[in-house]
Amino acid sequence: MNEHSQKQGNKNKIYRFIHEHRETFRQQIADELHISLSTISQNLSELEQEGLIDRSSFQKTSAGRNRKVIRIIPDTRIALGVQIENNRILLTAIDLYGDLLAAGSVPADYENRDHYYESVVQQIMDFIQQENLDSGKISGISFSISARLYPEDPDAFLSRFSTGLSFPCHLEKDSAAAAAWELWTNPDLENALVLLLNENLSGSVITGHQIHHGSKNHGGSVEHICLNPEGPLCYCKSRGCFDAYCSVSALESVSKMPVSDFLANLKKNKDFSLIRIWDENLSMLALAIRNLNLIIDGPVIIGGYLSSYFTPNVQSYLLSKINASTPFPLDKKELQVSRLGEYTAAAGAALYFINDFINTL
Repeated sequence: MNEHSQKQGNKNKIYRFIHEHRETFRQQIADELHISLSTISQNLSELEQEGLIDRSSFQKTSAGRNRKVIRIIPDTRIALGVQIENNRILLTAIDLYGDLLAAGSVPADYENRDHYYESVVQQIMDFIQQENLDSGKISGISFSISARLYPEDPDAFLSRFSTGLSFPCHLEKDSAAAAAWELWTNPDLENALVLLLNENLSGSVITGHQIHHGSKNHGGSVEHICLNPEGPLCYCKSRGCFDAYCSVSALESVSKMPVSDFLANLKKNKDFSLIRIWDENLSMLALAIRNLNLIIDGPVIIGGYLSSYFTPNVQSYLLSKINASTPFPLDKKELQVSRLGEYTAAAGAALYFINDFINTL
């Protein structure tokens, strides 16, 4: 390793150490990274000059001396995540800790036409302006999209957006993006099933603190496990898939109304037919989770549009259905709702550029 590479490596190690600890001190960095105090001081000065860290506050030691507290400045860089769905787009902005700075959704019917891509680009630019985001701090824009809409040529698809944007762009599947978010916010998460209950259902499997992609990149495609071979037709042309029972589109197909109206009426009117539809939906969700848990043996994390309707009462009811007939019941703490709900995938996609900045500084 040449002198420049070693210097850059030390700088990156020090920055990542500060990021991981949230606040630290010069001596602690030296003790744990085994780097000389002079080298640390030089790198801290550079990081401070670049506006990446703050050393303006002090903390008294046990000996009564003041020592500088070192923190990163979280909004020095931000990243945008955009979730592409059939009938809308969801936009998020996150800082270097992955904290949500802004979020919003815009109706937009997906079409593989120029005017659609131009409209999405304009919505992104409007979002940046309306939320007063500093364009100079934006590291990049990452798009997430469901497996059903995922293009055959990802590079060509992405170029339809990137040509109208002055930022680096990236594309990934929404299920992988959601799993990335859960791994980011749960550093001790080893094994888990992540479900996105959107217009189409998608899922991701985490094993050994890694997203399982499989040898042909369709690992974790739990939306197509068969729950009933004589069930409703799925978009994959098979019958009885998980998606055909528990997605937003499945609820709308059975209830004959938009899902927002269905859920509002379910809560307001206590209509028996709506209760029956919701109960059947939860029963099939429980069946899928019960079977998948036999393989994954870890927490189940529910995100996506429907997750905001999973109140503690609904979670308890679903858990009772899961554990009604299984040799390995789930604990209450193992059935979770993602903290960001419908914005999980968009925020998770944005982490691509946050990780890239932190690891390549």
